[in-house]
Amino acid sequence: MLFAVVQIVNTALGIRAVELLASIAAPCIVAISVWMYFTLNVLAETNGVNIWTFVGDQQVVPLALFFANMAFWSALAVDIPNLTRFLRTPGGQRSFFARNRNVFVAQFLALPATQAWVALIGGVSFIAAGDWNPVTVIQGQGGGFTMVALLAMVILAQWSTNNAANLIPAALTFVNAGAPRISYPVALVIAGIIGTASMPWLILNNLFTFLSYYGAVLSAVGGIMVADYYILRHRRLNVPALYDPAGQFRFFNGFNPAGIIAWLAGGAMALIFLEYAYAVGFITALVVYVILMKTWILRHYPQEELDSNFDDRFLATSVGLNWVYTEQKRFERLTADDIPASALKREDR
Repeated sequence: MLFAVVQIVNTALGIRAVELLASIAAPCIVAISVWMYFTLNVLAETNGVNIWTFVGDQQVVPLALFFANMAFWSALAVDIPNLTRFLRTPGGQRSFFARNRNVFVAQFLALPATQAWVALIGGVSFIAAGDWNPVTVIQGQGGGFTMVALLAMVILAQWSTNNAANLIPAALTFVNAGAPRISYPVALVIAGIIGTASMPWLILNNLFTFLSYYGAVLSAVGGIMVADYYILRHRRLNVPALYDPAGQFRFFNGFNPAGIIAWLAGGAMALIFLEYAYAVGFITALVVYVILMKTWILRHYPQEELDSNFDDRFLATSVGLNWVYTEQKRFERLTADDIPASALKREDR
């Protein structure tokens, strides 16, 4: 209970507090995991096993393991804009790769390397002691400082991961669903209570099965997001209309039928091909959404940014501007120098 409360309080302090914790936790986790690797390697050698030439039961297909890892990160993947919006982006940069270089470093270098290293620790643990969970293995092998180091790794790893990957996405969902009655701190408490009451540790015995179903549901959401923003809108977005209850995004009584149908179709296909759920669900939902939007929805619910032939007035950062809600109670595109101080204070809050 204390651990849960501390995480909620830390996350409630804002994204900077989460970032600070991650910057402290990351090097500690790396250092301790390196120590764990050598400890497990010694255990393997004691048992006469070379971890690099070990050939065991090939029940887990590498490709299936890859998709399971995609499913593992699927919740954070569909919510990643809530984190990447805090990254600094060069104003006026039209190149997609130059504008997103900070994202690419994190997603294509840091995350795969870290995930591969953690998977290696689990693999070495299984080879050395027959148990994929290094926590269990070292609990049975060590004591004293070993226990302290293990506890530090578990706490830091869970704390820093839960904040960004679990608490923030869930809390913002409750905020969006219940605004303005549900504030961000209240939403975090709700997410913490539900997340703890669901007892996720019971899933560990059927982790791969759970991840397959979990990824099947969320993969379709990712496919719809990519299809809508990149394929249909070409990154143009009518931001003021997002906040207009009767605007272009209202669709059919507040719902976009194409999105619902694409989500159901993608999820169903992912469940049929469960071993490759994330890829199948993502692609299916993407294709279905694009077809339905072009042949049905856009004919009845015009979208201004599309009808303008993708005019640059619907761009912001890539043309050196920012969308700002001004004191005149309207949205304007302003340069960084033209943003009123009052608006910046409102943004910080």
